[in-house]
Amino acid sequence: VGMTARKLPFGGPVVHLAATSNSPTGPFKKQMKPLFTAPGIDFPAEDPYIWAQGNRCWAIVNDHKGAFTKTGTDCLALFTSKDGLVWDVAANPLVLNRQIAWSDGAVQSFHRLERPQLWLDRGVPKVLFCAAEETAEKRHSFNVHIPLQAKPKE
Repeated sequence: VGMTARKLPFGGPVVHLAATSNSPTGPFKKQMKPLFTAPGIDFPAEDPYIWAQGNRCWAIVNDHKGAFTKTGTDCLALFTSKDGLVWDVAANPLVLNRQIAWSDGAVQSFHRLERPQLWLDRGVPKVLFCAAEETAEKRHSFNVHIPLQAKPKE
């Protein structure tokens, strides 16, 4: 994908690609257009979780440094696509910053909230799962389950 050699461990930009096939078992054809990119940023996204809902594809990615949400900090961002090959930042891209409001009302900040996954009930996202790390010292990681509620239509 035309990567420029750089100092390891990355050695160049980190990119995501898609592969297509007429069968779930292949053969697959790699599509060489990088996905989830941001101009001038070598590692804007990580850990995409992709699903189909309605007539669209959706993705939640780990948005490094808020490249897509314009928050300037690591968070989770939402993308949408008609075909799974061309992705656009969603109209309201912020899925989750690195804070969780617990059921008792306490709000906790995290060093990492990443690797998003969803539990779907009849095709509708109901629970967001994330790997959580409380501190930069990486003393205790765990998985959080965040119930989702549909926003009322305006």
